This record gives sequence, C-alpha cells and structure tokens, in this order.
Amino acid sequence: MSRIGVVGTLSLAVLFGCGKKSGEVVRMVVNNHSPFWEPMKIGMSRAGAECGVDVDCVGPQEQNVDAQISVVESLIAQGVTGICISPIDPNGLRPVIQRALAAGIDVICMDSDAPASGRLAYIGTVNRKAGEEAAKTMLRVLGDSGGGRRKVAAFVGMLTAANARERLDGFKSAIAGSPIDLVETYLDDGDAGKAQANVETALQAHPDLAALFTIYSYDGPAAGRTVRGLGLVGKVKIVSFDAEPQTLELLRDGVIEATVVQRPYEFGYRGVKLLHEIRTKGREPALSGVPTDRIIDTGVDVVTREKLAEYIDGLNRLGIKSS
Repeated sequence: MSRIGVVGTLSLAVLFGCGKKSGEVVRMVVNNHSPFWEPMKIGMSRAGAECGVDVDCVGPQEQNVDAQISVVESLIAQGVTGICISPIDPNGLRPVIQRALAAGIDVICMDSDAPASGRLAYIGTVNRKAGEEAAKTMLRVLGDSGGGRRKVAAFVGMLTAANARERLDGFKSAIAGSPIDLVETYLDDGDAGKAQANVETALQAHPDLAALFTIYSYDGPAAGRTVRGLGLVGKVKIVSFDAEPQTLELLRDGVIEATVVQRPYEFGYRGVKLLHEIRTKGREPALSGVPTDRIIDTGVDVVTREKLAEYIDGLNRLGIKSS
C-alpha cells in the first residue's frame, strides 16, 4: 500500500483569519499529489473562511485506491461533517463512501464522479463533453490532412477513474468519421516519470505520429519535454488537459498547441459552500437548486497561445497560478 500523506494543507487561521466557527469539519480528498490541486485548495480555503468551516486537503501521495480508501476511513473515524472527494476508482471507493454517508457524513464528488455510491452531488467537469472538446481542438490543430490519415496517441494515468474514461470516450466519439486514428492509449499509473517514458515509447513505436493527446495534468508537461528534447516541436502536435505552470510555459513556447482547462478553483470553493449549505439547511433543501441529475458542471476553457495572456489575467484575478 502506498504511503498516505497530507497533500498541501492550508491553515485558514493563518491565511484568512476566520470569523465565527460553524463547528463543521470538511475535508477535500484528492487523488494524488499534483500542482493541479493548488487552485482547488485556495478556493476551498476562501469558502471555508467565509462560512467558518474547518477545511483541509488530504489524500494519498500516489494514485492508489487502497490508500485513498484508508484516507476516507480515517475521516469517518475522526467524525468529520463533510467530504468532497475525487475518486480514483468509483467502484473501489463506493463501499467506503456509502459507509461515510451511513455515518451521517455528507459526501459529494469533485473532478471525477462515483454516482452509484449515493454521493449527494458532483461538482466539476462533465468529462465526456470535455473529451469531445479536446477532439474538436485536435481536428483544428491538425487541419486539412489532404485526404490522408493522422495518427494520434493518448496518455493518461489510469482508466479506472471515471474522468479519464469519459474524456477518452468523448475524444473517440468526436473523432469518429474524421481523418484522425487513435492508434494507442498509454497508462502511467499516476507516475510523471513513466508518463514521459511512455511518450518516448510511443514516438519510437509510431514514428509517423502526428499528435499526442494528454489526459491528466502532468501528462502535458511530460509530452512537451519529450517532444522538445527530441527536436520534434511543430512536427508532433500536442493537445493537453489542464494548465499546470509548466503546461503554460510550453504553451507560450509553442511546444503545446492547446490545452483544455478545467476550473479546479471552483471545485474547492463550490464544494465547501455546498457542503456547508447541506449541513445548515438539510440535504433536500440545499440540493433543491442543484440540477436533477445532481451534477454541477463547472465547464472548461480551451487555451491557445493567442489566448494565453487573457487566460493568465483571469488566473491573477483569482490569485492562482494554474488551473
């Protein structure tokens, strides 16, 4: 089992100087240690300060289902009032989520969903739609193939997570009937080093690759570093997900063509706010304003080099460096 550790905890008292305490204890359970979660933590902390909620971010250091289950079991034992989780595997996490709900803990999902668990709501990207948007972006990036086929390889941590499967399914659906062939999907198990090795393997196995589609936040930088190192910038296009700091640098330098960007700040801010409303108003009254499918779509943006300055201005207004 992987070592369980706290991922970047933040102290509200230090950062924001909380007012009246509500007595609520909310924990955001992430799926690994990644810069992707930094804006989520800021949103979480701001909402916690506004609502007087004790908030923190916890999770396994690596993408390990058993380790994430252990984190949730520990939170149940501690008697927290709310959990907002990005499940590594919706089926693997379902029993422990159900135990938390049975213990009176309000549980919602963010980033990746587990609807069969009975979770109260999902806040985040509608991932199939996001995958379709990535495919449309890839078609624009590759342009007119002149009647020829264009080979693309995909890179992702693991396909047990619903968000990964849905993004890939959306991508496949949207390229159907197009000149793009998805020749292979490489899994890295949440290991950024393995992700980079996978890109090298793909370029060796398929020397005629036209583009790389990266699905997890660290996969984009891994692909960009490899393509630049091999002198293939401009020859092998990259469409990525998310906007880690290095992804933005590679986008600025023309190594990455475009990135489909989520809004993790909203995962944290709206997640804490919703859990606070559920606790103070009751589950049904609090959820009456949520769509009937209990999915709150935070949307995505497609950022290109031309749109980068405007996008960074938006990050600065929120006080975050990535997304």
